[in-house]
Amino acid sequence: MSSNVHTIPEAHEILMEQLPDWFKPVLEYIAIMQAYAVELSGVESAAAKIQANYFVETADADTLKYWEDLLNIPQRAGDTLEFRRTRIMLRLNQRPPITVWDLRDKLTELFGTEYALEVNPQQNTAKITITSDRYGAVDLLYDVINEIMPAHLAIIANQEVNNTINSNNYAAMLIARTLEQTVGGNDSDVVSVIVGNNYNAAPMSVAVVQSI
Repeated sequence: MSSNVHTIPEAHEILMEQLPDWFKPVLEYIAIMQAYAVELSGVESAAAKIQANYFVETADADTLKYWEDLLNIPQRAGDTLEFRRTRIMLRLNQRPPITVWDLRDKLTELFGTEYALEVNPQQNTAKITITSDRYGAVDLLYDVINEIMPAHLAIIANQEVNNTINSNNYAAMLIARTLEQTVGGNDSDVVSVIVGNNYNAAPMSVAVVQSI
């Protein structure tokens, strides 16, 4: 909450200081100032909320929903306020036509150094590889591709996240094959788990590769 918002006891103290000295000991005036203090604190809270909702970076959930509806941004249960603010700001900051440098700046803003971009102007192709494990990275990448990329440019985009998890399980035999299994995801978010062991008594590892 903003530092300009006073608690009820603080508001009561401020109101009491404004009374003439001969009214301060009167119980009726003390009670009246307590009632006013509740209203004063509520008014300050409402004013602070209105001020915060002027800006996407500090807006609450209801205001973010207004922007998402206005900009036709799909909403999903579980998205954090920070992620929703990022998507809204990304949409508001789109200024076509876009150049290669604009695209690099946008990808750097979203993913830092965890991406690779290759553009072939002769073949009109752009290859984008995201290696960031940031929450919602796939959706942010699609926002960039679908909204600001030129229609004549063929886009090759994927996300690659590699996580190796070592366990205390040991294999007592030689496994000569590898199992690849899809474990969840949606139409644009496929997760494959590759499990393999090389030799007797070797620790088992799981490598998770996510691609789009």
